[in-house]
Amino acid sequence: METTRITALVLLALLSGCETLAEEQERQFKQDVAICSRYGAEYGSPAHYQCMMFQQQRRDYNNAVMAANANYMAAQIRALSY
Repeated sequence: METTRITALVLLALLSGCETLAEEQERQFKQDVAICSRYGAEYGSPAHYQCMMFQQQRRDYNNAVMAANANYMAAQIRALSY
């Protein structure tokens, strides 16, 4: 019971700082444009498009790794709680 309350409080704390999906996508887009510009890719050029695709692939990979790590940690915590 105590674990459930602690988990709920942690989730609530995490969610309270969340931005909306549209805000997150806009922030990521601006960040990617800035990164690609620093690399010298002119906005709208094939190099810029390729750079933007690479940034999205990098983000997708990092998100997948983070999700896998979270699932692993959750399984470890569940195993310890028995």
